[in-house]
Formats: sequence, C-alpha cells, structure tokens
Amino acid sequence: MLRPVPRPISSWPTNRQPSATARFDVAFATAEWALGLPTSTGPDMAAQCLPLGQAREPIAIWLAVVATRTQLSASLASDMFPDRVANSAVMAWPYPGEFAPYVAAPGPQTTAAGYLLAKEMTALPAKRVTQVLDGSWAKWANWRTTSSELAAALGVATPTTPTATFRAPAGQAVVLPPSQSVCTS
Repeated sequence: MLRPVPRPISSWPTNRQPSATARFDVAFATAEWALGLPTSTGPDMAAQCLPLGQAREPIAIWLAVVATRTQLSASLASDMFPDRVANSAVMAWPYPGEFAPYVAAPGPQTTAAGYLLAKEMTALPAKRVTQVLDGSWAKWANWRTTSSELAAALGVATPTTPTATFRAPAGQAVVLPPSQSVCTS
C-alpha cells in the first residue's frame, strides 16, 4: 500500500512556482466555486467554457486579488491572447497560476474584459464593492447577470477590450482554436 509522504507547506508549490502565484490560484479557485463557476473541466479540456460578459468572473478575480493582496499588472496587452467562445473571437487573460502544474484541472478560461473590470473594482474602496455584492449575492452569482450590470451598480464604466484577431506567421494558414461554450452553470 502506498502512503502519501507528508510535505511541509513551505515546500509547496513545486516546480519553482512563486508562492504568491499559488496563493492567487487557490484563492481564485475558491472564489470561482463560491460564485458557481465550474471549478473543474475534467480530463477533456475541450469542454472548457468562458464566462463571457458575466458579472461573476470579475467578482471572482476581485475576491482573489483582495484575499491575496495581489497587484494586477498595469500592462494587460502583453498577457492577453485571442480565444473563441460561441464562435466569436474574444481576448482572454491567463490568470496567475493558470498554467501551473500543481492544479489538476483549472476552471474556466478568464477573459480580458473580466480582468479589466476586476482592475476597476480594485481601484474602488473594498467596503463599497463589498456593500454592492452583499446586497444581492444571488444576483451576482447568477450566470445571466452581466458585467455591465455590475459596472453600473459600482458606478464605473464597463471597460473596453482590444479586438481579438487571430494571426499566423507569413505564409502560414491561421489555425483557430476550437470554439468554447459560454459557462451556464
């Protein structure tokens, strides 16, 4: 019988991942769970979804930022990449720890729009954001509630994201990623 070898918490995360990234990753997964976002896509990564335009995505990012005291990067442009959801191109954002080897199955792919609204939320007093969220938690956790509704409730403008384009090196065909579905659970 194999037994797990206990490891001190200081040895995690592995593979030289910064511990701040691991803390954000765990906090983000917890926030996704609290908001009803899928927390695991299982072995079939093609089944991954995007919370396109949903209020719960920037809320989950904001909760993880507040819990870990993470500073969101000022230059999103270098991190974004194009992705497809419901046969539309959108800009995606790889959250800290998304590609780390210590998480077996990540939640949904995050969008640049969700990141930008979360960044706007971090500029507000936490008490103000908390009051808005506490007042209607069930509404904000519903996949049908839009990020535009959240921005309006917070009194901020809905951020605009760059247009997603797929490019290939000269002389090569553009290969589109498979189209993902919108997260509806």
